[in-house]
Amino acid sequence: IESSDLMTQQKTPGFSQAAAQNVAVHVRNRGTIGGVLAHSDPQADYPGVVLALDATIVPQGSAGERIIDPSDFFTGLWETSFAENGILTSVRIPTDSANANSCYLKFPQPAFRYTYVGCAVAMHTSVKFAEIRVGFSGVDESLFRDSGVEDSIRGQALNESLIGVASAKAAEGHSVLSDVFVSEEYRRAMAQVYAKRALTQFPEKTLPASFLI
Repeated sequence: IESSDLMTQQKTPGFSQAAAQNVAVHVRNRGTIGGVLAHSDPQADYPGVVLALDATIVPQGSAGERIIDPSDFFTGLWETSFAENGILTSVRIPTDSANANSCYLKFPQPAFRYTYVGCAVAMHTSVKFAEIRVGFSGVDESLFRDSGVEDSIRGQALNESLIGVASAKAAEGHSVLSDVFVSEEYRRAMAQVYAKRALTQFPEKTLPASFLI
């Protein structure tokens, strides 16, 4: 995921950026995307990205296969909506122009690189933004799409003023984690900072329908 030209350059640069920042190299070499998503750790990188990329998560269980929207998949701290006897078999990512125009930025814990705040954004780069998706990791106990940021931008031409207004909405209405390293107040402020940074980096790309990893 980190080094694939197909993903990095063409279809999901935000996914590759998350892989490149995902804790230590030896952990990345052994861990799997399925394991990360099934664990539902709010301070993991991939959950925020799959939310922004509008991916679908596909687990298999005794009742057969299910297809789950990530907004319905992550239900709480280390909790998901699929059965304990299930196994996550695939993650399906649309190949749309928003995902080709995606990015992921994070505020990491300096030693172990887990996520204090991670912001993933996917959006069209036309004059009128028909679509924008923003996913956060590390902010709330539950991973979430940030509708406040999305609604502030959708259908408008992006400019510095609009980015300022939209990023100020980051994590609004969400409970925010607090720990001995990062307080709730500081983490909320960093959610706004990283939303603003993420909203400023979009080279325009176009592409073709759906791929499977």
